[in-house]
Amino acid sequence: MHGNEVVSREVLLHLINLYVTSYGTNLTLTQFLNTTTVHIMPSMNPDGYSKPVEGQCEDILGRYNANWVNLNRNFPDLVHDGQIIPVQPETQHVIDWLDDYNFVLSANLHSGHFVASYPYHFYLSGRMSFNP
Repeated sequence: MHGNEVVSREVLLHLINLYVTSYGTNLTLTQFLNTTTVHIMPSMNPDGYSKPVEGQCEDILGRYNANWVNLNRNFPDLVHDGQIIPVQPETQHVIDWLDDYNFVLSANLHSGHFVASYPYHFYLSGRMSFNP
């Protein structure tokens, strides 16, 4: 989610590599990939990924996108339905992606802390029409 959370991004890139290099040789992974649609987005914030400095773990550089918006807090919900910050292009693309596919299971990896959050978790229905 945040560009400066590089460990999560790297873990997902390694997972992609495992899937690609094991397909056809690892029976379990091959069967899994033949029967499951897998979507992996290693980074929602490439702008932020390019900003942090190695070794500066407490810095906020890379947490925000190029418009200085925290994408983790940019999804609309019932509590913040009148939010002042417009939905960013990265967020809108994820919203559209979620509308296009009926995901059964999803995960968002953060680095450094244990966090559980869900897009639209404040909405009463599973669908939402939001046009910024």
